[in-house]
Amino acid sequence: MNIFWDIQGQQLIPGLNGGGAITLYTVVLRDVWPVSLYLCAEQSNINVPYAVSAITSGHAVKFGAKSALTATTYLSEQATWTSAGSGSTQRYEASIPLDGAALIAAMTGLMALDLIAEFTTRDADGNEYLSTQFNITVVPDVITGSES
Repeated sequence: MNIFWDIQGQQLIPGLNGGGAITLYTVVLRDVWPVSLYLCAEQSNINVPYAVSAITSGHAVKFGAKSALTATTYLSEQATWTSAGSGSTQRYEASIPLDGAALIAAMTGLMALDLIAEFTTRDADGNEYLSTQFNITVVPDVITGSES
């Protein structure tokens, strides 16, 4: 999935043409969610108001999702992102795990689980910059592998 992150506006957007903020994604439990993350900055072109940009040198992307802001455990996280492309195709790729034991346990008996998620950039010292929070709804998978 392509995700476009307006890092200065601290919001997720549908694409380089803008169109408002994305505040919710729905994902399926036990999947691995492949993400191509495009960092975007506003530009003066009214036809294409955003341009792809690169992360600040020495910084890295971090993703985390919890059941509540006060939760002490991530139910899904990803701190290893690979840079791909260049110029207008510059992106950061990773697979976000939705198959961890903690997330599966948290979904027990539920038809949906709402998570609060965040993308942030971090420097080598662990300081965070330009964080953006959004919601994820996790729904149960239909095929679990235990059906007969």
